[in-house]
Amino acid sequence: MMRLNGKPASPGTVSGLAVLVTDPSRPPAPKNFPFILITPFSTPFLFQLLLLAEGVVTEYGGATSHAATLSRELGKP
Repeated sequence: MMRLNGKPASPGTVSGLAVLVTDPSRPPAPKNFPFILITPFSTPFLFQLLLLAEGVVTEYGGATSHAATLSRELGKP
């Protein structure tokens, strides 16, 4: 089990399988649920995965980034 730390855009904690997306223009179709989406940054291509994911981790972006805004709106840590 790995624990990641950072500044949350939306409060809460989740656990699940990590799904790493290195190319946001070609998102995978995860078969295991629940999962946590891990990606360098968020794009509109990832919207469907954001809806299915229990949580989101991005490397880039701040409190007003696309991923942070969607996380708050969807209530996903």
